[in-house]
Amino acid sequence: MFLYFKNANIIFLWIGISAFVLGIMLSQYIVFREKSSAYNKLKAKLITAEQIETRLTELGKLRGGGVALRNKGRRLEQEEKVRGWIEKAERWNKNVLSEIEKLSPSEAAIFSILDWVTFPTRGKPLSFEHDLHLRMFSQRLIKLESFVLRYSIANVSRKSSLEQEQ
Repeated sequence: MFLYFKNANIIFLWIGISAFVLGIMLSQYIVFREKSSAYNKLKAKLITAEQIETRLTELGKLRGGGVALRNKGRRLEQEEKVRGWIEKAERWNKNVLSEIEKLSPSEAAIFSILDWVTFPTRGKPLSFEHDLHLRMFSQRLIKLESFVLRYSIANVSRKSSLEQEQ
């Protein structure tokens, strides 16, 4: 009778050890799945160099359109057309902001703020409002060019290689 209980205890011991090991393995699998899911979500948010270059190319095109729009605004000869030009300039600014936001929301916030407007306009502005918006538009074009150059892949890789030399 004693031998029967001794074997039963060993069997229960093996079952307990097996359940414990299986529990550890299952918990490790669950943790792995959670970490893998979090990694995949983060990976989906990251922007590749090609995506950055595509966005910068789009911003470059928008800048080209902006230069043409600014030059058109400089050549306005009728006060009635100023309001339409200002609306186009504001639409252009919103498009640029949405493209910058895709790369960096913090840069978009910085780009949206003009802390000064110093550039004199060429030609004859038709009103104070026209002059102000021309100058603001010129300032935004300069900020956009600076942004694109700062984030271009060539400049980023050149900066990182200079940092490695130091």
